[in-house]
Amino acid sequence: MINDKIPSHPDPKPAPQYTCSDDLADLLENLRANQNLFFRTKNGTIKHANAFRESKRLEKELDQFLKKRKEEKTQAPNLFSL
Repeated sequence: MINDKIPSHPDPKPAPQYTCSDDLADLLENLRANQNLFFRTKNGTIKHANAFRESKRLEKELDQFLKKRKEEKTQAPNLFSL
């Protein structure tokens, strides 16, 4: 009988390749930077308030982008446009 060893830890799966537009990448990068600034700054400072305000603005922009993208995907295809 052949004793085949089964690895207890299989090789890790490759990370999925994500693609997005440059605008979305910039939006996410700015959102992340402002959220980091918000948590690093002292509560009650102007920098803290500005980072909070900018984070909220960017979150709304991201929500609008995702909503628009979802609506585009859920639209029924126009079969008579050929």
